This record gives sequence, C-alpha cells and structure tokens, in this order.
Amino acid sequence: MLFRFLFATAIVFSSISSVIGQSSECEAILNQATQEFSVGHFYGIPSLLAPCLNKFTKEQSVKAYLLLTQVYLVIDDPIAAESSYLKLLKADPEYIATEEKDPIDLVYLSKGFTTRPIITPRLFVGSNLSMARTIVSISSDPVPILAKQSLGLGFQIGGGLDWNINDHFSFCFAFAFATKSYKSIRNGISVRDEQSLTETQTWIDVPFYIRYSRKFGKFDPYVYGGVAFNSLIGANGQVVFTSNSEVGSSVISEGTIPLLYKRNKSNSSMVFGLGSSYKIGKNFITVDLRYMNGLTSLTNIENNYYDAAGSSAVSNSITQYRLTGDIFKLDNVAVSFGFKYPLYKPRKLRKSSEQFDGLKFKKTKK
Repeated sequence: MLFRFLFATAIVFSSISSVIGQSSECEAILNQATQEFSVGHFYGIPSLLAPCLNKFTKEQSVKAYLLLTQVYLVIDDPIAAESSYLKLLKADPEYIATEEKDPIDLVYLSKGFTTRPIITPRLFVGSNLSMARTIVSISSDPVPILAKQSLGLGFQIGGGLDWNINDHFSFCFAFAFATKSYKSIRNGISVRDEQSLTETQTWIDVPFYIRYSRKFGKFDPYVYGGVAFNSLIGANGQVVFTSNSEVGSSVISEGTIPLLYKRNKSNSSMVFGLGSSYKIGKNFITVDLRYMNGLTSLTNIENNYYDAAGSSAVSNSITQYRLTGDIFKLDNVAVSFGFKYPLYKPRKLRKSSEQFDGLKFKKTKK
C-alpha cells in the first residue's frame, strides 16, 4: 500500500514538473519570437512558435497569436492574418485592438470580426407587487357598496435566453415561476358590514420582448417591450366577513376558499421594462424593473357564482362570505436581480464596411 502511494505521488510530481518545464520552455520561445520580430526576422517566427501553440497558457496564446497576426500582415498573407486573429479572439473574446497599443493595419483588420454572443442565457430572482383592476363590479347587495383594492406581495424566479441581433437590439424570451397576490376590501354590505379578500395566485409567466441596450463602460442600461403569456396554475382566497353594529364589530365567518375554478387559466399581458447590466469579469449581474399590464379578464363567468366547476349549487363564497367576485384583470410590477453568462462566439463578420485586402483597405458593399 505504501509503495503504491509513493509511486502515485511520484507520478503526480513528475507530471507537474513536466508541465512547468514545458511552460517555461514555451515562454522562452515566445520571448525569442518577440525579439525576432523586433529586429525584422519575420519569416521564421511561425515555425518557431508552432511547437508551442497547443501548449501555451491563455495569456501566452494571446501574445503568440497577436504576434503571428502582425507577422502575416507584414509579409502580406491576409488569409493567415485573419486566421491568427480569430484564434486570438478565441483565446480572449474580450480583446479589443486600439490605435494606442496596436499597429493601424491590425486595428483595421479587427473591424471585420466580432465576439458578440449570439445567445446569452440568464437567471433571475426577485419580488413583485400586484393589483386587481376591476372591469365590472358585481354585488348581491341592492345598494351600492364601497370597494377598495390594494397591492399584494409575491416573488418570482426564472431564467431566459437573449438572441443578440446586433450590439444594441436583442430578442428575449423568459420562463418564470411566480406567486402574486392582491387584497380587496368591500364596505357597506347590508349598510354596515365589511368583507375582505386576500387572493394568492401561482403563475407561469412566459414573456417575449425586444430589448434595446447601449453600453457605458461597465454599465449596459436597457429598455424593452413585448407580450407575455401567463398561465394561472393555483388560486386561493382568504376571506373575512365582519358584521358592524353600533355596539361594535364581530367576525361572522372566516376561511380559505378555492378560486382556481373561478379563474381563466390562460391569460396574456403587455410587458414593459427597463434595467441595467453591470460587467464583472466576463459575466454580468443585472437589475430589472418590469411592468405587466393584464390584457385578459381573470374571471371565469360560467363558474363565478357556483360551488364548483359545472355545479348548479350556489357558491358558499356568496352564501357564507357575501363574495360574488368582480370581473377583473391583474397588473403586476416586479423587481428582479439576475446573472447573465454570455456565450462568446468569435467570428468574421459577413458584412463589413471595411474589408481587408492585403495591406490595403477599401470600402465595399455586399
């Protein structure tokens, strides 16, 4: 057993030593190639670097392919220059050629390439506020009653994909699990009585929207608009019916009632929002403010007055709690915090305002 342990340890240390040795050797070759370039010995550099191209560290690879790109530009080999620059971008998708640190011909070459992610996945979590928007008020009372709606708190969690059309516009899709709630209070039932309903709902929200963004340093603020398909999968109500008199008030009935069968499960809404991403390393954290304006009524008229779906018995929500149920829509405001992981894709642009042609650059149209 001891012999096996010592043998395995020796193998591990031997491998580590070999890797360190190769790295040091390749670093020396990279330094030599840089010196060769500085004195104008261009043609031997590709063969000098070739044995180490698959052994370089990430930082060394960037330096090596940057050097090779400049070599091929100098010796007038545009195809090899483009190939080397593309490999540079694969080693470091965030590399940006600038006139301050790079030769002008390399800067022009870089304009024909992009590393913009085609698809960007993201995750988010947050909280929301919802309010019922009454379309038609329904009451079993012969006299008008005073109804007041108030905000209810919920949360959402989900993920999405962004299809980046260009540097500013993206087509976005998301899938979110959300809980939403609202509160309704009715006063003046039978002159003095009061009824309160707190409805808690469970939703699957699937928004589709177009987003416009513009970068400012590490910040990437954006606005968007679109539509959402909303599926209601759960709904319950906490009802309290209180009788008020000159001598005081007392709770007549209180309980939880099922409401899903009284609701339309398939709904839709308009979606508007704004937010910003902040770059950390190669990834982003996001903060997002979204407003969903309900387009469809949540009230299922056919079941609104009955004890269960398809039943002919009057609902006990009416007989026990004096709750008939308004025809209403639901609006929602949500704040979410998220994480985006861009899937960089270095590639040559299909269309470019400047096309590389040897050491010359000319305006072209495709």
